[in-house]
Amino acid sequence: MNYKIEFPDYDDTIIVPEGWLDDSWHNDVCPKITKGTWVIWCDYKDPDRREIEGQQFVASTNIDGSYEPLHQFDNLGDAVAFCQEVQA
Repeated sequence: MNYKIEFPDYDDTIIVPEGWLDDSWHNDVCPKITKGTWVIWCDYKDPDRREIEGQQFVASTNIDGSYEPLHQFDNLGDAVAFCQEVQA
C-alpha cells in the first residue's frame, strides 16, 4: 500500500477497489486513488486533521494536471460508485 508509505500517520484504512491504483504521493494534501482521469482524494478520518473542510472522500477528474472536484462523500464505496455511474 503506497499510502501507508507516503502518509504513515494516515488515520484510516484504504481498501483500493479492483481496477483502481493507489497513487498517493507525500507532497499531496492526502492519499488518493486513481483510475484513468478519475481521482478520489481520501482525506483524514478525523475532520480536525483535514486541510479542506467537507466530507472525507472527494471525487474529481484530472485533465492535464488540472483537478476538478465534482462531489464529496462520507465513504469510499459511494465515491467509487459515483465515478462509475458518471463514466457510464
